[in-house]
Amino acid sequence: MKLQLAIQDWEQALDTSQRCIAIEHSCIDAISFQLLYYLCKVGDHSECGRDQTILQNLSHLAEKGSTLAPNDQQYAVNMGRILLLQNRPKEATRHFQMTLEASDSSVTGLQGIIQCQLIQGQLAEAGTQLEFLRELEPTIGKSVELSFLSAILARKQGAPTQQIVSLLDEAYELHSKRFQNIQMSFEYFGALNVDFIVQLVTEYLYQAPQQPPSSSWLPTGTNRRQDDPILMRCLKVLEPVISTAPGIQIAVYLQAYVHYLLGDSITALSSVKACLELDETWVEGHILLAQIYLYQANLQLAERALETGLSNNFEVRNHPLYHLVRARLLICQGSAKVAVQILKQTIASISNSDSNTGGGGRAALTKRPTLTGPSQEPSLFGGRTLSNSERLTLYLELAEAHRSLSEWHEATKVLQDAQLIFCGTSELGRVTIASAELVLAQGDHEAALTTLRSIRPENAYYVQARQHMANIYLQHRKEKKLYAACYR
Repeated sequence: MKLQLAIQDWEQALDTSQRCIAIEHSCIDAISFQLLYYLCKVGDHSECGRDQTILQNLSHLAEKGSTLAPNDQQYAVNMGRILLLQNRPKEATRHFQMTLEASDSSVTGLQGIIQCQLIQGQLAEAGTQLEFLRELEPTIGKSVELSFLSAILARKQGAPTQQIVSLLDEAYELHSKRFQNIQMSFEYFGALNVDFIVQLVTEYLYQAPQQPPSSSWLPTGTNRRQDDPILMRCLKVLEPVISTAPGIQIAVYLQAYVHYLLGDSITALSSVKACLELDETWVEGHILLAQIYLYQANLQLAERALETGLSNNFEVRNHPLYHLVRARLLICQGSAKVAVQILKQTIASISNSDSNTGGGGRAALTKRPTLTGPSQEPSLFGGRTLSNSERLTLYLELAEAHRSLSEWHEATKVLQDAQLIFCGTSELGRVTIASAELVLAQGDHEAALTTLRSIRPENAYYVQARQHMANIYLQHRKEKKLYAACYR
């Protein structure tokens, strides 16, 4: 069975495991393989997976282990990690602190505490602990966890994209050394650590453009972003998971989403369909499918994707992105007034939810949490919160709806509100580009160029802004030299 797994002959290995269990009902290796098969190959998460019932059972086992071996720090660490997966960072902190009682220099315990502090927004405390671990690096060496946690802290503190990406690159290079020389086996999947890969890609995506390169400004043939280094890095990081564990739905979804952001709608479509084959009730998959069809200007299939998603999971209707895609469809179909009402109601409902949960304004904004896990804040819609990018997209779509109705003042007011709300976030570049697009639509080429020039090279949307500038020079001012200069 292990040899068959090593050559990725999953079906033969499954058959062998079934024969092993028939001979010995409690064959641990055979049962372990079947769990691996259901989770990584088939994607049948009803047989195994990280749901609350399973986490509760794991919690009981970890507690029993701690009772049997009270001096074994690993049980306390495991308990802390389980509590993090249950989104209970305060309780997790207590278990990580238990490891420090046994050893003041427990690196694993400190890393767990730092993770809890980052989740709870205790950035100063997390920074102090990270600085202590950095001082230990000459002794303990560089670690994946230290680089990754440093990247999260840097992102939360508003550090430049280049600094954050450099830390993430370091984390991935160190992590890849853990599994790259191991053949396919139980040990390989333990070293691969799919949860970490998904969190790493999620962190990369915070620094990447969050919309595909589609615009009326861009001429045919330029609506692909295949050279975007962050998005291409995401695909590289996901590759070992996709190739060895195609049943991990969140990984397949992220692959589809990255291809969508690259403007590669054909590959994105193939990936998201594979994702929905694993679970046709998944809300995110149906919404992304509709977005891809809309990106391809296939309104009929986009509408059908939403209807199919609604028929498979009625909760689709409660997701703000469902209303966003509906609004885009209505604008394309000439019903912009209805789209305005839908978008206003959706934005208002999000604001009310923020108020009810003690948030509001910029304090309530969150980054893109694409998975259910310890990095995710309390969910409001469809099992997760909305990211900065998704919230901003609602505002930009509302401005576009007003623009299509020639309601220039209303569109300007929406963008001004967005600028205030998203000031200080990486998404502000999108507001600037939308403002330039609005004044360009009113025929003011120079104002559009001036607005676009305000986007600095360190901004994630700098390249997109330069593309827009280039096409203004080419399409509106017929200045080929200035057009070429934008790409230097």
